Amino acid sequence: MGAQQKSCPTEEKNMRMLVNTRLNMSWQCVQLTKKISGILACIRNSVASRTRTVITSPYLALWRMHFQSCVQFWAPHSKKVIEVLELVQRRPKELVKALE
Repeated sequence: MGAQQKSCPTEEKNMRMLVNTRLNMSWQCVQLTKKISGILACIRNSVASRTRTVITSPYLALWRMHFQSCVQFWAPHSKKVIEVLELVQRRPKELVKALE
């Protein structure tokens, strides 16, 4: 048998977001973090000029679509979930500082 993906037992995709019956916010936060980290890695690896405007413009355009809709839907209350989401927001700034 091949590798099995670990997922929540009862989930469905609704309006581009995974929704499960338990509405486990930490699980959804992990999924969002992976997706946004992939977007940032793709931009970092494919862009030749790594100035602040070149990195942040496509990242924000792609990131906002995923991040803002999910955060509004979730309305995170857990301090841990909020800290992880804030960490995701700081990543492009850290990338630009490292490249300068």
